[in-house]
Amino acid sequence: MIKSVIETVLKKNCYIELVDVDFETTEKQQSIILAYSFGDISNRKIIEIINTMGGKSFSSTEFIEDTTNEKYFMNLIKESKEVDEERKSLKQLEEKLKILKKEIGENFATWKSVLYRERMIYETLNKINKSTDETYTDINNMINESFTGECWVRKKDFDQLNNLISSNKDLKFYYEEIKLKPNEVYPTAFTNNEFMESFQNLTNVFGVPKYKEINPAIFLVFTFPFMFGSMFGDIFHGLILLFVSLFMIKNFDKLNNNCGVLQILLEGRFIILLCSFGAIWFGLLYTDFASLSFSLFNSTTSNYPIGINPIWHHSANSMAFTNNLKMKLSLIIGFIHMELGCLISIANSILSNNRIDLFCTVIPQVLAFTLFLGYLVFLCIYKWLVTVNHPSLVGVLIGMYTEPFTITDQMYPGQLYVQLFIVSIIIASIPWMLFSKPIYILLKGRSNSDQMLDTWINSGIHTIEFSLGLISNTSSYLRIWAVSLAHNQLTSVIHQFTIGANSFVKKIVLFPVYLTATLLILIGLEGLSACLHALRLNWIEFFGKFYKGEGVMFEPLNFKLSHEELYDL
Repeated sequence: MIKSVIETVLKKNCYIELVDVDFETTEKQQSIILAYSFGDISNRKIIEIINTMGGKSFSSTEFIEDTTNEKYFMNLIKESKEVDEERKSLKQLEEKLKILKKEIGENFATWKSVLYRERMIYETLNKINKSTDETYTDINNMINESFTGECWVRKKDFDQLNNLISSNKDLKFYYEEIKLKPNEVYPTAFTNNEFMESFQNLTNVFGVPKYKEINPAIFLVFTFPFMFGSMFGDIFHGLILLFVSLFMIKNFDKLNNNCGVLQILLEGRFIILLCSFGAIWFGLLYTDFASLSFSLFNSTTSNYPIGINPIWHHSANSMAFTNNLKMKLSLIIGFIHMELGCLISIANSILSNNRIDLFCTVIPQVLAFTLFLGYLVFLCIYKWLVTVNHPSLVGVLIGMYTEPFTITDQMYPGQLYVQLFIVSIIIASIPWMLFSKPIYILLKGRSNSDQMLDTWINSGIHTIEFSLGLISNTSSYLRIWAVSLAHNQLTSVIHQFTIGANSFVKKIVLFPVYLTATLLILIGLEGLSACLHALRLNWIEFFGKFYKGEGVMFEPLNFKLSHEELYDL
């Protein structure tokens, strides 16, 4: 800029050379301007311009007078040599730092692992009692020290422990089995492979299973992808999830601990794989491929063998039909899901030999739930199969409890007696749950007045919670219908306003928009939404029937580094 100003003022009657100073050896970025002109007036103008723009000016005569001094030249040569030497030493130092950095990079993982092992060993030693209170700064001084402690050992590792002690006779190690107290809390140990580990982590977030309690992670392998697929049913989107999961499974070793915030997706790669199968399966049932209907079979001469007939997607009442179907399907799925939880609750009570809870709590709850929601599911299926009469199911259910002795629109013979039996069992189960356990304990005389009061309060709370849950848990499964409908409609809207345009040019231009919206909105946000809803249905509605999650994790001394611990070191 200063060069152009000087040339403009002097009308290019000058010669200007711009030299940049080496920035590596100076703290400030500076430039030297050599300006040659004719006449004192031109020189004064150049000096004024330089001073005005924040520079310093030196005339050639002053420079010549100063530089004619021999001492000045000697100092300048000396300083130049020193600068060259400093540059050489700086380059040598940079080379040494590169070599040192390379050596540290090669050994850093090993050093980190050794430090972690040492830390875990000393943290374990801190939990053990020693014979003296002396503080040691060197591990060699601890050789003659004796330590005592209590620990849990898995049964399958007990023989290995005996073999280790017998094979090392110089090892001064002794143990004896301790008799456990009646109310001792046993830790729960898991032996999972890579596939089951992610589902076990989902279960442990809710709560750790008790010792010898049925582990719900086994059922979560099937129920979670099923619930996800029912809300995310689309073959195209399921295939995208399938390819993403297969890519993560194949390249797990390369991507592990290198994904940053996406590490959680990498650890859940098998969950995504099963969820993709669920989405593809329900996509076949819904006959949806990116919101477009497709036909795999000929339905003109016979019934469509699997899923919804694709002709329904082009009918005038398509929305009403699919809404009605998905709403009833969500209730059927909810009944099967929660009924499975009730059966597991019975199995848990039998395994724990808890007969009081089995007969006083579990059985009346299973009867009331099965008859309440099971009868609704029966009416839905019966209405599909029998086409003679189509009464409103809402009216039938409301009249069943408000006017139990009256049948307005009879759906099948003997309906009045069946409904009276169901209502009687449901009403009888409420006092059964409320009074049976406290009265039984009172008659056996197994508790004092304070414990008896707690028993009455707990029975009342659980009875009220179960009664309210009959309706709330059932209606909660309607989210399957709502999320599935939202996913289908959002997919249809995105397709309609992008590649669904009539113009071929618009399709080409808007295809990147469609692809971005599909990946970010439909796969990302909608997939996350379906995942959270599936978790909610499993944690609250399913686990709530049988699982408390009050166990303690078995955490032995382990040198395996988790993803979080790698970044904490």
